[in-house]
Amino acid sequence: MKQRKIPARMCIACREMKAKRELIRVVRTPDGAVVTDATGKLAGRGAYVCNDPACVALAKKQRRFERSFEAADCEAVYLVLAETAQAAADARAQAANGGGDSGQGDNGKSDSRADREQSGGGRGGEPKSAPERERKAYGLLGLAAKKGSVISGGDACERALRGGSDGFLIVAEDASDNTKERFSRIVYGKGVERRIFGTCSELGKHTGKDERSVLIVTDQGIARGLALLMDGVAGENGGGKFGKNQSL
Repeated sequence: MKQRKIPARMCIACREMKAKRELIRVVRTPDGAVVTDATGKLAGRGAYVCNDPACVALAKKQRRFERSFEAADCEAVYLVLAETAQAAADARAQAANGGGDSGQGDNGKSDSRADREQSGGGRGGEPKSAPERERKAYGLLGLAAKKGSVISGGDACERALRGGSDGFLIVAEDASDNTKERFSRIVYGKGVERRIFGTCSELGKHTGKDERSVLIVTDQGIARGLALLMDGVAGENGGGKFGKNQSL
């Protein structure tokens, strides 16, 4: 019987050929957005990186995706890659320990992911503490604003959502109950990705506006990075994935 050929691709960081299933695909879509592609089927020019924190860190350090796609900034993509690769590395470590987490490093000391996060010693350059994740999230909002990828203000966001926008909706934690109820009704049943995050003053400050209670980020790559960061902030503050695709 003829052996089935396993599809292989080259990692953009270590330059080794690996089975396609061991890599993460990043694609530049026809509209110019650079995003991770979990399905492997997005249209556009693709490049691959090992599902490993070391390769992700190397790709970021050498700006491999910026060079490959001639893109100005792929910070949001690196955040998503770092989280994905670290999760895969943790799963491999757990499997190697027989399905459990011994919490012991090579030197016999505690080396759990929680310990690494607390000490700020995570791999892949990913932010570890809630304050750092929050700072990174505001930084990405600023980047989105500079790219013209932010819709701000209640009326403008409502028009965009009713017009079919599939952007990433952010409602400030201190937004009025009327605003939260209003946008909960607008997005009901539409599958719009959304989070409750930050304050009106901070959302406005980091997007170059006055106070803003509602924003929509239209850049897919930045939106994915924001979702990961915001979920991390909420989780470390005991709130889980607060506001994720739920009633506001």
